[in-house]
Amino acid sequence: MKDYKKTFSLFIATLGLSATLLAGAAIAWSLADAKAPYGEAFDYTQSVSPIKYKTMQSDAADPTKKGLLLYAYNSGASAEFKASFNGEFKASLKPLSKDGNPDLVKYSLVFKDKETGKQFSITVAGSGSYSDVYVTVDGESAGIHYFEDTWSGGAYGYTAAYNKEGAYTRFADGEAAELLFNPQTMQVYVMGDNGAYRLVWDFSQEYNDGKLLTHNLTKFDEYTVDVVFDEVKSNGKGELLVYSFELLFFRRSAARYDQYPSDKFLCSDVRYC
Repeated sequence: MKDYKKTFSLFIATLGLSATLLAGAAIAWSLADAKAPYGEAFDYTQSVSPIKYKTMQSDAADPTKKGLLLYAYNSGASAEFKASFNGEFKASLKPLSKDGNPDLVKYSLVFKDKETGKQFSITVAGSGSYSDVYVTVDGESAGIHYFEDTWSGGAYGYTAAYNKEGAYTRFADGEAAELLFNPQTMQVYVMGDNGAYRLVWDFSQEYNDGKLLTHNLTKFDEYTVDVVFDEVKSNGKGELLVYSFELLFFRRSAARYDQYPSDKFLCSDVRYC
């Protein structure tokens, strides 16, 4: 007679192995309905000074906002997102602070084309009353400066002169940086104070508002993204709260891939709400 207990045990073991393989596939972050522990979306081992993380962390200024907290104690710490991207990229990130002055002074997202190895970074740097956003290629930085900003300082008249003074594309300090990169048009944007995206840089143009940025970048068909803590205050703890990263939203107990923008997040499975 057939031993049904052994058969059933083998069936359960097979299911367990299948579940393990599926979980591994989810942790690989193909961005196809990923529901793995979202701290594992990043590889933290590639840096001499690695970034660490905590899940389900809140912003003290608004406890209803939760995300993946990345933190490090040294400048240069980094984490690599495990998946590669082949479409438009969006991210929402905010340095945290206890007194209004974050220990994370400057951070970057580094975009690298998988085929050519060419790369550039989007950097966000805070200065107290505002934050600057700019791109960097081969050591040179640029970001379109919008002259209606009340903190512009002098009336230089064009971006090239403002960039020389360290003034780039600005938004109010203390707010999350809402970043967007279109790999086909090679345009980078940040959400402005008026709730609309502002162009930070257009790599398809030789000049942007009087500023020349020499580069050989072409459209990115497939690319990777690293998070780098460029500058952490001495004896400080740099903290970056990641609300969303591409199509992953980190406001629940597990990251969730969803076709909806973060302000229209829909959650159909209560386990991840």
